[in-house]
This record gives sequence, structure tokens and C-alpha cells, in this order.
Amino acid sequence: MEMDRIEFGALIRKRRKELGLTLNDLANSQVSVPTLSNIERGVVYNVSEEKLTYIMERLGLTKEDIEEMARKTKQEEQRLAARISVARHLIQLKLYDEARRALSQLEKDELDDFPYYNISVQLQKGILYRKRQQWGRAKRALQSVIRMAQESNVKHKQNLVAEANYFLSICAFYGDQDYKKAIEYADQALDAFQEDKENLYFKGQILHDKATYCYHLERYGTAYKYVLEAQKVSAQTYDIRLLILEYNLEGLILSEQQMYDNAIQTLEKAIALSRKYYPVPDTASLLYLNLAEMYCRSKAFDEAIRCLDIAHKLCQMTKDQNILAIIYYLYGVVYYETQELDKAKTYATKATKLAEKFELTSEYLQLLELKAKIALECRSEDIKEVSQEGIQLADKTNLFDKKKEFHYILAKYYVPMLRDQTVAPQKTQLNSPCKNLIREGEHSEA
Repeated sequence: MEMDRIEFGALIRKRRKELGLTLNDLANSQVSVPTLSNIERGVVYNVSEEKLTYIMERLGLTKEDIEEMARKTKQEEQRLAARISVARHLIQLKLYDEARRALSQLEKDELDDFPYYNISVQLQKGILYRKRQQWGRAKRALQSVIRMAQESNVKHKQNLVAEANYFLSICAFYGDQDYKKAIEYADQALDAFQEDKENLYFKGQILHDKATYCYHLERYGTAYKYVLEAQKVSAQTYDIRLLILEYNLEGLILSEQQMYDNAIQTLEKAIALSRKYYPVPDTASLLYLNLAEMYCRSKAFDEAIRCLDIAHKLCQMTKDQNILAIIYYLYGVVYYETQELDKAKTYATKATKLAEKFELTSEYLQLLELKAKIALECRSEDIKEVSQEGIQLADKTNLFDKKKEFHYILAKYYVPMLRDQTVAPQKTQLNSPCKNLIREGEHSEA
């Protein structure tokens, strides 16, 4: 009988349940319960004609019955696929309450006989929870996708496992701030990815996000490798939006390597693409604020302010509080670099008021570093509290270069104080801030 073994197994299971039979009821000396279970799950590749004949006779099925059931099943699958597609579109449109209701209604249907669609509903639930930043619920739903796919042997279809791992990487990145775990999930997504022309764009997304995770973990060489791979895929699939973001990320990586002219050229290329093919304010605001950072690093402060002003106007349109927090931070950096410390402090304070809007610890650490540097210039006692917060966060997220930077700032603050002391500290004074600083530095080096 020419039929997909998973589809055939699903039909057998459906018929058995309609008759109220268990696997034990159906089994005999020739067909064991484990064999029947494997047939229903589509795990068995070759089933003897004798066993198939017994099963069909026991269930009162003919070849014509199977074909009719297959036809009705196909219709039901098309209906389920359409409903799941609507739910996914609602999520994309940010109509989250409507999407939740659509998925809840799907779950009320009998989906055990449609394992692929049952798993697809769980996947959409995971995506919905991720969009709502309900990280724990998202991870549980996505992990159930992987488990169910393995148990039902449909993991090869439509990249269910690849997609679940991809969204788990996002949960690890934004929810747990665990960049290493995010990279692990991204690798698992790439390993599970089944490539074809229709979903090649998805590979580009995974590669782009893996490059992003590596960038935030300060693995710039690895990040550069993956962002170039992602650019090739995005160009091949004509995904202009993603290609723009990949040029943006490439510029950031080049900037970290102090290749500022190349970084500026790459950001300008991204802006040119955005202007011509994707003139969307939220993307443009991101590009201009990053270009401002490139100009700031290359000491072109007037150009940096010009780009920040553009980004700020765009952000007033988009109402993106995360971008606004970073814009305020960058204004502070520019004014710090030009030694306009009052303005720098004002913008650092504005950014601090939006502290909860920073999506990533690495972004918030940059603000803390700026505040510590301003406090150092002003010889303010605030430097101790700010630096300690930065050290703890950097240590928690394995950003050890940032941790060293805070130690260095503290050292610059304390060393002049020690020099000004008229009486040398006793050897027993091991609780001196500078002593503790040196100890922490030694441990971090180790």
C-alpha cells in the first residue's frame, strides 16, 4: 500500500480509538504491543503483508476504507493548517490576545491523531509566550515541541525542531541573558535544519542571531564569520530587512576591532539599502544610532550628534523605549568625550530612568561604565556603587572584559587617594579597597 508510514499509522490509531480498542486488544502472537505502537507512530519502515492484513481485518478496514479515511484526513489537515497559519499571523501582527484564543480553540480539538499539527500548536504557543516575554512558559512549550517531535517521529517535517531550538536560543539570550546557552541552542537549530528553497531564509535568521550572540559575548572573530555567512543567505533569498540588519551587525563588529572607517562605510551601506528598499522608522533609528556610535569612536563628534538627532526624531515616531535608552546613553558618551560633563551626566540620568528598558545586560553595562567614568572625572563617591553593580553583572554574564574595565576605573579612583595619604597603611590593613581590587583582578585573570 503506497502511503506515508506516519499517515498510515495515524489512520490505524484513529480507527482503533473509534472502535474503543486498546493496543493490548489489538495485539496477538504475531503482532506485539510495541510493534503496533511503532506502526501507529510511523516508526516502523517495513511491515509484513501478513501483519498489515491482520490489522486491517481486525479493525474492519478495506483498502477503499483506508483511501477514504486518507481523503478525509487530508481535508482535516488542510483545515488545521489554515487555522494554525491564522494564529501565527496574529502573533506577527502583535494581536496576542486574539492569537491566544485561536490557539486555545485549536487545543480543544482532538489533535492526538494529527501529531504534526499538535506539535505545531505547541510551537506557536512557545512563540506567543516568547513575544510576551513569558520566558518560563515559552521554554516549557518549546521544549515540549522537541520532545513530542522525537516521540512521534515527525521531527523531519517543516523544521519543527530547528524552529523550537531557534526560539529557545532567543529565550536564553533575552530571558536568561545567557549568551553561551543561546549559542548552544542556535547550533542545535542549525544541526536540525532541513534545507530547501522554501525555508532557506530561516537559516539566514539563525546565522544572523548566532552572530549576534557571539558579538555580545565579545567573540568578535566568530561573530564576523557567521554574519558573513548570514549575508550570503539573505542575499540569495532577497531578505532585504535581514540583510540590512546583518550589515548593521558587521559594522558593529568592525568597530570593536577599531576599524572605524570600514565600520562607517558598512553602516552607510545599510542605510542606503534601507532608504531604497526598506524605509521603516524602527530599522532606520537603529542604524542611525549605531552610525552615531561609529562617529563617536572615531572622534567625529559633530557627525555623531547629527546622527543621534535623527535617531531621536525617528524614535519619537516609533515609541521604542529600548532604542531611546541607548540614544540617551550615546548622547552621554559624546558629551563625556568632549568633556561637557554636566550634559553627559544629564543624559546618563535620562538613560538610567529607562534602565528597565534595556533588553540586554551588555547594553546596560555600557551605561554603568559611562556613569562610572563620569563619577571618576567628578571624583564622586557614586563610583563605588556603580562599579560594584557593573562588576557583579559582568561576572554573572561572563563578560570579563567589562569586569576588568570596572576594576580599572576603580583603580584610577583609589590610587590617587592612596598617594595623598600622609601615613602609609599598616600591613595588617588588608581591607583597603585597593587591596581588594587587586585580589579580584587576580582572580578574574585566573
